[in-house]
Amino acid sequence: MTIIYASKSALITSLIILNLILATACSKENKAKPTQKDQTNPKPRAENNSNKIPRTNYTKIKFKKPGGATAFILKPQDNGLKLVDGFEREIARINLTDNGQYKSKDSTDKVLAYVTGNGPKFQIKNAVQDQTLFSFQQQKGGDWKLKDGEETLLCKIEKRDYGWKIEDTDQKPIGKVKLENGRTTLRDGDENDLFHTNDSINPIATTPFLIPQLSQAQAATLSAALIKIAK
Repeated sequence: MTIIYASKSALITSLIILNLILATACSKENKAKPTQKDQTNPKPRAENNSNKIPRTNYTKIKFKKPGGATAFILKPQDNGLKLVDGFEREIARINLTDNGQYKSKDSTDKVLAYVTGNGPKFQIKNAVQDQTLFSFQQQKGGDWKLKDGEETLLCKIEKRDYGWKIEDTDQKPIGKVKLENGRTTLRDGDENDLFHTNDSINPIATTPFLIPQLSQAQAATLSAALIKIAK
């Protein structure tokens, strides 16, 4: 009886040890084996591009005079663009603010202009934003109108097969934007070439530079706003 009891005790002890070994092995295997969650690559966080002006395949848009000299350059940035003259001197720096406004400053950080709103209507405001100087609004047919702060019509920007035509309230031509063979040409009311660019830009974004009521900084700020909506 003593021998049988001892054999049973030894057997039980062996089984306990075996179970412990198996449990330890399973535990190590489970730790080494990646879970389904671990195997799934985490999705990259989507970048918020709502406050970025889209780029195309250019780093700058160079406008030249008929003789070939550079008139001015638009340099798109991640959060706006720069306007420089033909000698690369900064005229205005336009940034898209967190609240969706286009803010223009000169090289000394003096505020030059604001453009607020979004397509189909933009407001061009003064440096302290307490006065609307102009409004630029798209019409149902796709044309645009520029009005002053009192909502008086100043000029119309009309869509044409070749690009855009700008007229005053008496239908007198102010200028044209023509896109032909990859070249965008800006002309005055007498069909004289003023500037041209071979770089990629939506023609509507060049029309502000033909509007006589706008300063160069105001035109560049409005151009930045139009570049963003003309994706």
